Amino acid sequence: MSLETILIITGLLLSWNLFVIHYLTKYVYTFASRYYDIPAEYVGRKIVHIFSGGITAILIPLLYEGYYWLVTISAFGLAFYLLLRRRIQPLYWFQIKENMYEVHFAFAYGTILLIGVLFQNLLIGLIPLFFMSFGDSATGLIRAVTQKRHVRSWEGSLAMVIICSIIGYSFLGVY
Repeated sequence: MSLETILIITGLLLSWNLFVIHYLTKYVYTFASRYYDIPAEYVGRKIVHIFSGGITAILIPLLYEGYYWLVTISAFGLAFYLLLRRRIQPLYWFQIKENMYEVHFAFAYGTILLIGVLFQNLLIGLIPLFFMSFGDSATGLIRAVTQKRHVRSWEGSLAMVIICSIIGYSFLGVY
């Protein structure tokens, strides 16, 4: 693909990620806080993990061959944007005052992908992105439903082990 095509795809993917952050997550937060006795902002964070981080991670090997640096730069840009929003006008439906891990998530996302690219093995970057996006989300969603608060739980940890084992086995087999 040409650089122009990749830039268009990147713009569309960035638009998708901003839609998830500003609209989809806010909708889920509003729904969860009205109808369920669960920590809706933590559910919102996991929606961002799945629909921003996870969908992007799935698309990286399909769309970005030779242009992985664009995803890395975009992730760092998103981390900076989330940090600015946190300081200027927080996105209350998923940004939590005492927990700025959404900024760390975006920064780690770009860094981990960059490591995979530098080692010339995209899987080194992708597998941890899948673990972060889907495994951590399983933990948080299970915790929100079973514990009704932000605490560690065996159910959540087991959910993460199951999801990450499936991901790991899919890419690496028994190894």
